[in-house]
This record gives sequence, structure tokens and C-alpha cells, in this order.
Amino acid sequence: GEHGKAFVQARVRSSEVRLRMHRMQNNARATRTCGSTMPTSDAAVMDKPAEDERVALQTPRPDVAQPGAADPWNDEKWQKTKWTVYRDVAYDLGPFFEKHPGGNWLLNLAIGRDCTALMESYHLRPEVATARFRMLPKLEGFPVEAVPRSPRPNDSPLYNNIRNRVREELFPEEGKNKHRMGGDFATCVILGFATFAYTVYAMMPGFLSGMLLGLGGAWIGLTIQHCANHGAMSPSPAVNGVLGLTNDLIGGASLVLG
Repeated sequence: GEHGKAFVQARVRSSEVRLRMHRMQNNARATRTCGSTMPTSDAAVMDKPAEDERVALQTPRPDVAQPGAADPWNDEKWQKTKWTVYRDVAYDLGPFFEKHPGGNWLLNLAIGRDCTALMESYHLRPEVATARFRMLPKLEGFPVEAVPRSPRPNDSPLYNNIRNRVREELFPEEGKNKHRMGGDFATCVILGFATFAYTVYAMMPGFLSGMLLGLGGAWIGLTIQHCANHGAMSPSPAVNGVLGLTNDLIGGASLVLG
């Protein structure tokens, strides 16, 4: 709404101020080193990082309507609908919320935005997920043009080839939740090792025991909490939710998704 637009405008103005300061600093630096200002072409090269930052900050947020378009986030007609947009078509996620294999909390990431990148980058077999997705109720009259468009990974032949090669190598057998199998055993092994490392460090703090402790923390971070927090550690959404909290064991911050 208006607050979101004002936020974006304020960030752009702040970026422009930093851009002007960056240029002034470049000119001052050039004067000190060369006795005169740099040629325009050289200054432009030095200004490129600041220019890139300005352009990035002007990129629309995924939850703010495009300028001059309708605002489905604040329109009463759509506020109570769990809407999302996939490849220029708006869908209602409500009927699928309790049926999603990865849990409804993952669907929260798709509500109120274009979910194309999320949908196509997460699923190992996107053709299956897409077929199920297109069975959802379509929202007629929804202002799709107001929702900032997300990237479309499946349009990339390179991305598709890499994903297919990974699938053929790691999961040659078809089957539900194949990529989640074995997570319970891995969790027990990693937590057992981490407990051992914590105990050793508490009893004999030092460089070597610290390295052992660091390995335990890294193992938790890269395996348990990472996989659990995107629904891939266990076939059970509830188990994934609990294992995701192991992020707090290694000094991470809890993240509540609304």
C-alpha cells in the first residue's frame, strides 16, 4: 500500500544521496592522487558500484503493487484470500493448504506474491508439482499485472539440465518423499556428534576441542536446520518444524514466517 511505496521511495532517495557522496569522494581522491579530476570515463567506472546499488534499490518489492496498478494486498476483495501468482495466473492456495506434502508453513512463502521462482526452484520434479498446482482454483479478475514478476528458473535450459542430472544420479527410483528418506538417522548421528563435541569442549576448552565444536555446529547448520527449514529433512512437516529449531543451538536467530 501507501506505506510500502513510501518505504521504497525513501530507500531510493537514500541511495541517491550515497551515490552523490560516492562521486564526491571519488573526485577528491582523484584530485589528491593526480592533481586533477579523473576523465569522465574513468569516473563513470568508479561510480558503477553505486549506480548498481541505486538500480537495485529501485527494483520493486515482491509485496508492493507496481506503480499505477491495482493493489491486491489492500483490496478487500482479495485480502482474505490466500492468493499467489504462478506464471501470470492467480490461484487460491486455500484448498491446498492442509494437503501440501511439505506442510502448509512452506506455502506461507507463496502467499501474496509471485511464487514462480519458489515453485520451480524447490521441486525436484516440477512437472508433477505444476500439474497439481494448476488444479487449484483460478482467481478471475485478479490484477496479476500489479504483482512484481519473479524469475522463472524453468525457462533456463542449463538449469533444467543440471536439475535432471542431479535427479537421475541421486534419485533414480521414482517414489514419494525419496529425497527425504534417511533424514532421521542422519539427525541422530549429527546430534550425537554435536553433543560429544560440546561435552569435550566444556571439559577441555582449547584450540582442538574448539575445532571439534565448530565442526559439530557446522554440521547442524548445513544439514539439520537447513534441510528441515525448507521441509526436506523428514517426510513429517511437524518433525521438520522441530528440527528447524536446532538453528538456535548454533547461535542462529529464530525466524517466524507470517
